[in-house]
Amino acid sequence: MEKDSRISGGQLIAILLASRLAVSLTSLPTLHQTSHATDFMIATLLQIPLLLLLYLPVWWFARRTHGAGTVDYACILFGRGGLVVAGLYALVSLYIQMIALMRFDHFVSSALNPDMSRIALCAALVVAAFLAALHGLQAVGRTAVLIIAGVAAMVVFVFLSLLPQMDPLCFAPPLYDGLSPVIAGTLEELPRTLEVVSIGLLLPYVKGNMTRHYFTWTVLAAVGVIVIQATSAGVLGDYGEMVLFPYYTAVTTAQIGVLQRVDILAAALWLTALFVKMAFFAMQYMSCVQRIGGERFKLLYALGGGLLVLIPGLLLGNSPLLEERAAIWGISVGIIAVMAVLLPLVLIAADAVRNKRLKEARKG
Repeated sequence: MEKDSRISGGQLIAILLASRLAVSLTSLPTLHQTSHATDFMIATLLQIPLLLLLYLPVWWFARRTHGAGTVDYACILFGRGGLVVAGLYALVSLYIQMIALMRFDHFVSSALNPDMSRIALCAALVVAAFLAALHGLQAVGRTAVLIIAGVAAMVVFVFLSLLPQMDPLCFAPPLYDGLSPVIAGTLEELPRTLEVVSIGLLLPYVKGNMTRHYFTWTVLAAVGVIVIQATSAGVLGDYGEMVLFPYYTAVTTAQIGVLQRVDILAAALWLTALFVKMAFFAMQYMSCVQRIGGERFKLLYALGGGLLVLIPGLLLGNSPLLEERAAIWGISVGIIAVMAVLLPLVLIAADAVRNKRLKEARKG
């Protein structure tokens, strides 16, 4: 990523929102851990302070380094050894893309058309994502703005269309089963916000106040998830617990004006949001591996990264795995802990040690 091709705050928010809603549109806990839709909405609201808490190490790091990125500053502190951080970001980017591809494969195979060629569709999505990534962060940002506008309009129109069908009895009183389901729901949602690991890397490449952009994203994402959950729970009720994709199932009953098959439009918009997610993390992967090995082998990096996403994604994708499985949940939470919390704190500590040594050397 080049610093002369920075994106605006609005473009960053659009990328992060598309990435977050691409998960919620096809996978919600339909009260598996939270026993009522109302409790899940409270859990979603609690995501805001939790995500702000996770942002504190990056905020502290940005203030101390005057907005330097984590990879950039690691290289300043450790020289070539700092490229280990770039390698970690590259691996995490591939992992997030793999999870997104698994989601795509499972949704297409289960909800759309089981007869479609899994290999061809997944390969097409991976190729498209890496081709978009080769055009850089600004191209992904501009695309995200257009796509998130369409996704937001679809979510709002579907909600308004289905509002007469919603049953208020589907929404139990808050904390009906106590606080534990809310806490469980808050923790369950955490792996679906893997975008937080990228904030430290993106610090030099985003215009404006990163803290304001990050806060705006957390609030808008929570509102979007709550609207999606309210739609599926209000329409489906207890039946939502028995289907794999409750929101998509609810959308199949919606009609907006002359549109009789809103589910087709919803599936198309979801696919474009997922494309933005994969393109963004493909771009992040490409940036990091080029930082390590130079830009001469750009196409080779893209080919290798695409295969590392596609092959395990195909092997694992056609099953209800994703974040609901304990192993995936644990890996994702571990990634957030290391990349969003531990890494900035380690760099802050290393910077403090270096400054102390420099002061002692000057005195000597």
